[in-house]
Amino acid sequence: MADEKPMTKDAKDSLKDLRESRDNSKELIRDPELDLPVVQQKLSADFTGATLRFCHALGYRRLTSRTAEHMDNESLVYLVGKHVAVFNYEAKTHRFLMKAPKTSMIVDFCVSANRRYLALSEKLLDDGGVQVSLFNFSTGQKVRSLNMSHLSRQPVTAMDFSADNKYLVTVTEPPDGLILMWQLDKARLAARCEFTFKCSRISVSPWFNWKICTTGEDVFRVWHFYASDKTLKPSSESILKRRDYHYNCHSWFDSDKLILGTEEGDLLVMVGEGERGMELKKALTAVHDGAAIWAVCVIGRGCICGGDGGYFTLFERSYDDYLQPYKRFRTADRQRIHDLSVSPNEENLVCCQENNSMVFFSLANVDIMRSEDGSNFKPLSIGFHSSSPTAIDVCIQKVIVVTAGLDKVVRVWNYAKKKLEVVKQFDDDCLSIACHPTGLRVVIGFKYKLCMYNLLVNDLHLCTDFPVKNCREVRFSNGGQFFAAVIVNRILVFSSFNFDCIGSLQGHSSMVRSICWTKNDTGLVSAGFEGAIYEWKIEGMRKEEADENLTWKSTAYSALLYDDSTGCLVASGCNKVAEAKSPEGEFSIRQIFRGEEKACLRPGQVSTRHLNKIHTKELAVCSAAQTLFVGMPNGQLHLYKWPLASNATPYQKYEIHQGEILFLSMSPDEKYLYTVGEDLSLFMFEVDVIVEGRLTQPRRSFNHQVFDEVSYVLQGELDEKARQIESLRGELEELRREKDKEVTGLKAQTSSEHSFRVDASSKRLKEVRAELAQALAESEAAKAQVTENKRQLEELHMGSAEELEALYQRRTEEQARRYQALREERDDLVVRYENKIYRLQRSREEHRGAVVEQHD
Repeated sequence: MADEKPMTKDAKDSLKDLRESRDNSKELIRDPELDLPVVQQKLSADFTGATLRFCHALGYRRLTSRTAEHMDNESLVYLVGKHVAVFNYEAKTHRFLMKAPKTSMIVDFCVSANRRYLALSEKLLDDGGVQVSLFNFSTGQKVRSLNMSHLSRQPVTAMDFSADNKYLVTVTEPPDGLILMWQLDKARLAARCEFTFKCSRISVSPWFNWKICTTGEDVFRVWHFYASDKTLKPSSESILKRRDYHYNCHSWFDSDKLILGTEEGDLLVMVGEGERGMELKKALTAVHDGAAIWAVCVIGRGCICGGDGGYFTLFERSYDDYLQPYKRFRTADRQRIHDLSVSPNEENLVCCQENNSMVFFSLANVDIMRSEDGSNFKPLSIGFHSSSPTAIDVCIQKVIVVTAGLDKVVRVWNYAKKKLEVVKQFDDDCLSIACHPTGLRVVIGFKYKLCMYNLLVNDLHLCTDFPVKNCREVRFSNGGQFFAAVIVNRILVFSSFNFDCIGSLQGHSSMVRSICWTKNDTGLVSAGFEGAIYEWKIEGMRKEEADENLTWKSTAYSALLYDDSTGCLVASGCNKVAEAKSPEGEFSIRQIFRGEEKACLRPGQVSTRHLNKIHTKELAVCSAAQTLFVGMPNGQLHLYKWPLASNATPYQKYEIHQGEILFLSMSPDEKYLYTVGEDLSLFMFEVDVIVEGRLTQPRRSFNHQVFDEVSYVLQGELDEKARQIESLRGELEELRREKDKEVTGLKAQTSSEHSFRVDASSKRLKEVRAELAQALAESEAAKAQVTENKRQLEELHMGSAEELEALYQRRTEEQARRYQALREERDDLVVRYENKIYRLQRSREEHRGAVVEQHD
């Protein structure tokens, strides 16, 4: 039995007396916008360059113990990259607690019960030691360091505060597996215990700070802290009546009850008091139809569990102080829920999903929600790709960033509104992507084809596809009239208007790893795996004369960038083989101007990018700040003066990603910088341009608002429709309740009216049948009368026709006789008149002869 009395939640917070200390290794300055400290080096008074401010982040690091925790009712704490992020999902703003300079990695974190302190498990750089640092969350200052390098070389992978914040328990991984209990006010070790099993989660009972529970894959154990001899001892073995389980999670339900979530899909309620072991009292089997349970969280009304298939179930306390299912929900994408975080007021819930995204669920409205409605879960605007990102591009006219990844997803993110506008799932891996300068189209490279899509308000619509296989690099020209696509060692140039292939650029002997357009889109520059850099002229589709000085056969290029303001090229790559003083994979940067190498920098870091098929782009230039940004293999971002000097060194270094930086991209107005790392996260930075020690505005100003509302569907209309839908849903629920009341009263009236209507219908049916029979008889009689009338008409018609024919014959014969008579009369008249004429002629001749004789 423990020597200390049980401690309640009402105990006074002893952490108020902790001594606050500062880490003086570098200057901590206050960022008024982020309200948390950031690390910045001192700059000279005449400094010209750029400084970065952490603005936003996408993605998160998944941990074995916990992934996210609420710091208040609207803010979520989680790890991203090398730092701690605090995201307010109502205001969509980020704050960051930066990694200390002497820390190589933040392994785990934990939030105190009063939400005032944050504990970070850290691995140190110098000797590889480990420690736990406590921070005051409101000020961002370190208040305590618990160094445990002399106890274990393994980092702390799980930890938890006691309810009164006096103790912190930590767990290290085997082979140096230790459970350490720390007394925080004196920063001393209160108890320790060794173990050999793998422990994924640890928690202190909210009712008794001397009672601790640990779970691993196959082990569940309860420990007791004895203050008299400062030891931790396990209780007697727990009793499981049915079978052995694989434990994924646990949570304290009451002072003597514990809830376990198993991979078999069962929810176990364990009961035990004092030093005796926990006994299985109730098992809720197949909670999610056999799907594994990965997260359990206790709330006032019961508990919540989530797991495989996107299942999420709310349980309520039953009459016997156990659990009974209340409602079960399921996310729309059906991704595994591996962690849950409830706000202090128990009105908000955030689910961490397997696909590197988080969704919000309103517990305050759970009673009026429908279980089958997947829209109950609202995705937060901090999700990112769940597999390696393959490309990123920033639009010129719109404030959007498009990314693609091997998780077969394309994401379109509005960085001004901090909103994820489009998430499109495909059936094939997305190998490359490019956004048109107008923001209305995107080109995506797949394994078997290259597709152009119209960018709608909330979806992608296929415009056309091209028979281009395995395209891992595609770029739109600055004006948007062309786009270039890479097929192994060839570059195809297409017209963005008629989609014709207007040229094929061939010359590389190996895979082309990077391409970029030159000023005014007159040319194209490419870098290949064989170490060659070529310049191409779009007019004539010809290659400039090859310069042997631009070929380094030992270097495999990974990124290439052309600066319009200076006309310089900068390329980065790695050594394919080891050379003198240069190991295999050594990262290098080269600056080229007019065919000559002006500078070659070797930061001394080794990368495996030359062995990776995924194309990268770890270079960006800010012309206004005369700065070159270079993403390093160790996750650092180096800032160099631009153009580069032969012996240039970075004037600023930023710790960003936990792993290599794969992509850098600068917004067209040079206000924002985006970094993408292999840790599946994206960081957004605000770029402050400093000229001669004074903060200046970027020279490239662009009014994005002119194009933000230009789309196939206006965003404002969609938002208004969404608000109307929510209002209509509330009205619909109210109408349904009123309708249920009316249904009860109408049932009786409906029954009586039904019988009356049946009788009336039968009677009316008989009458209709009689009327129908009479109508049929009348119809038959009418048909017979019509037939008879038709016959009589036909007979009348035939008689009339015969009479007409006879009349026609008679009249014809009469006319013929008359014609013949008239003809004979005419012939007689002709003969008589001819005789008369003949007599008159003879009489005239005789008279003329008599007259002639008389005159003679």
